[in-house]
Amino acid sequence: MVWYPVAISVMNDLPEKASALLFARSLRTTFLGKKSDSAILIPTTGQTELYVQGAVELLTKEQINHKVNSTVDRILVNDN
Repeated sequence: MVWYPVAISVMNDLPEKASALLFARSLRTTFLGKKSDSAILIPTTGQTELYVQGAVELLTKEQINHKVNSTVDRILVNDN
């Protein structure tokens, strides 16, 4: 009941998929590291704004065909 939500919040993945070694290192740093290592941070920017918008702008600028909110069935690479 305790470790499952902790693992998800620390690793950003399901415990059965995440690395046990990285999870253990994260817990060690959090609980046995410096005081600042366990600071709780509240983001002021969403992940979409942080990662996606810049990528979409770059793809548009480079005239690269892209779609958002779509399922990827395959990736075709032409000319390397």
